[in-house]
Amino acid sequence: MVYEIPVACKLVSVKERHTTPETTAGTLTAMVKKVPSGTAIAGGTDTLAAGINMKATANTKQEPALHATAANYTFAAGDGVGALLSGAATELAKEALTLEFQRV
Repeated sequence: MVYEIPVACKLVSVKERHTTPETTAGTLTAMVKKVPSGTAIAGGTDTLAAGINMKATANTKQEPALHATAANYTFAAGDGVGALLSGAATELAKEALTLEFQRV
């Protein structure tokens, strides 16, 4: 799912927590993507320095670092934002992703 950003803003923090971690996949990460109109989420721009580990311990808050390039997490009004998994999840369940934005 992609959420449309209504005003120019920048992403200032990301928090993730899941109740059941992925165990079957060798690795599984989630990336928050900046997605301009007309772009598929997979073609969006990475907003984080690295993907969020979906194999991390259950019920443990993760706070990934933002990308080193500010343009990657600065949004124009009408841009979209969404999360993309690096592969198929088998056991991953009940993940919560909190995104905090600040107007620019």
